[in-house]
Amino acid sequence: MPAFGADVDIEAIDALLFCIRREAGREAWLRLRLQLLDPEGVEAIADPAGLCAELHRLEAQSTERLARFSKMALDAGVAERRIRLVERQARALAHAFTTALDAHPMAARLSNAERAELVSLFAAQLALLEAAPQDVTGQAREVG
Repeated sequence: MPAFGADVDIEAIDALLFCIRREAGREAWLRLRLQLLDPEGVEAIADPAGLCAELHRLEAQSTERLARFSKMALDAGVAERRIRLVERQARALAHAFTTALDAHPMAARLSNAERAELVSLFAAQLALLEAAPQDVTGQAREVG
């Protein structure tokens, strides 16, 4: 772990996404604190110098920072870049799969329909990987 304040190698997009996630987490934490301390929202009005009023100010600042970071990400085209990256990864996986299939002797024994079915099954498994981790079930098997 780097020392406090030490340099860390990070891509600009990753840094921006980190800021968004961190600020969203901070906002959620502040809202939870406010709900626990002042469920009716009257304490901040009753005591403008009190803890609840300060938490409201911090939450408002956090909301503004989150909006700024989000706008930066939209302006930088972060979503489009992530989509292009995923598309490149999918093409690379498909190429690796078909290359491995072509290199195996069983490829010569497969009909076009069987080959298409195998590719379809592989695509379905890839779709599972894109799902949230809690949606992926089953036992991993060691290969080789």
